[in-house]
Amino acid sequence: MARVWMTQRSGLHSLSGGEDLGVSDGPFRSLNLGRKVGDERTLVETNRSELAGALGLERIRFMDQVHSALCEVVTDLDGVESAVDAIILKRGELSQSTGVAVQVADCVPVVVESNEAIMAIHIGREGLLKGITEKAFDQFFEMVGDSSPRAHIGPSICGGCYALSSELYEKVVEGYPATNFSHSEKKVDVAAGVLSILDKREISWQWFGGERECVSCDPRFFSYRRDVTTGRQAMVIAF
Repeated sequence: MARVWMTQRSGLHSLSGGEDLGVSDGPFRSLNLGRKVGDERTLVETNRSELAGALGLERIRFMDQVHSALCEVVTDLDGVESAVDAIILKRGELSQSTGVAVQVADCVPVVVESNEAIMAIHIGREGLLKGITEKAFDQFFEMVGDSSPRAHIGPSICGGCYALSSELYEKVVEGYPATNFSHSEKKVDVAAGVLSILDKREISWQWFGGERECVSCDPRFFSYRRDVTTGRQAMVIAF
């Protein structure tokens, strides 16, 4: 059975142990895991190292997330972050003491477990429309077959906090009707769109910790929509 963790601004989510971690300051205080948000690179690397140690892992494989529909299968541990938005790690030598992670501020973090492989997916509005969810699971099933995977959905921005322009709203809702949260306010719920895909494909899923959390409503989390200049939390999965 895989292990799943979630971080927040000050360290580990209470359901992951609640440990305070991180050395970043200001809007990135304290466990910012994102390299591209304006925080000092040395601090981010320290934060990532502290997180791996707290989780009992030798390394965590992150992605250089680009809001794409690209998925990578890990074949080595050279430390290079590929420009993808889904990453798969098969059980074996490479998976020993190694986790895979998705970092977010508002987007939907999804991690997936099966007996043969684990996967992390970054799903924002752009990625949803490009089909990252479907393509990631297509590749996952090609690798491991019908392995009855289970998806864990982490904290993301809720529909009540996510208003778009009329043009973008119509585009998202046309592609994924389940995302519609408020037509009058042009608000969408990306997580609802993700869940509609999982339900259609009969993929088992659960909220991390058993209930949904909104990163914009809850100041314990980083949120780009709320703060603009901010860090990134992460969802991590490992065997």
